[in-house]
Amino acid sequence: MTYVAVFEITQKPFAWWFSGFGLLFVVIGIVLVLAGNKWPSQKRAKFTGYFMLVFASLWTLTVFTSTLGEYRRLMEAYKTGNYAELVV
Repeated sequence: MTYVAVFEITQKPFAWWFSGFGLLFVVIGIVLVLAGNKWPSQKRAKFTGYFMLVFASLWTLTVFTSTLGEYRRLMEAYKTGNYAELVV
């Protein structure tokens, strides 16, 4: 019986873009905070900016660490030949 490799993890780099998407909301939060500082009547924008800044930062950090950790675990299992660990 012959086997064909359909997917090899070493051919795919880490998908940083998914966690990097949160940085867009970090930037939007910074812009809203700066707008709230420039125009004191924009207190809601400032509050929303701080909320977005905190939430987006936490989301980005959490997603990045979890996806990078999973990617590294899978790469290590592949390199050491522990394919049984890869079964979900």
